[in-house]
Amino acid sequence: MTPEPEPAENGLVTTSTGSPAPLTRATPAGRGFIGFVPFADLPHSAVPAGEGIYVVLRPAASPPAFLARSPSGHRKGHDPSMTTATLNTAWVPGATVVYVGKAAGRQGLRNG
Repeated sequence: MTPEPEPAENGLVTTSTGSPAPLTRATPAGRGFIGFVPFADLPHSAVPAGEGIYVVLRPAASPPAFLARSPSGHRKGHDPSMTTATLNTAWVPGATVVYVGKAAGRQGLRNG
């Protein structure tokens, strides 16, 4: 049986080879996260009123298919797109955690 990866001093979990261990739903759940809701089921009005941390998860551990161009458009005249080769190289196999963010609650919502 393979032992569970241990967090390094910086809090990141690595494998025995030193590469990042895949973050999955078990990672935040094991640290007390609750209330997992599919993104499509999260109505605008259900945004929590308080501050907190949120996690965006992928439903599958299979490698993602990256787009050749970012659909977000240009920002300040700059195209934020990265090559699919760069994205595929950076992807951690088996990871389902895509993003961890800080929520400011309702006061952080933009009007408009």
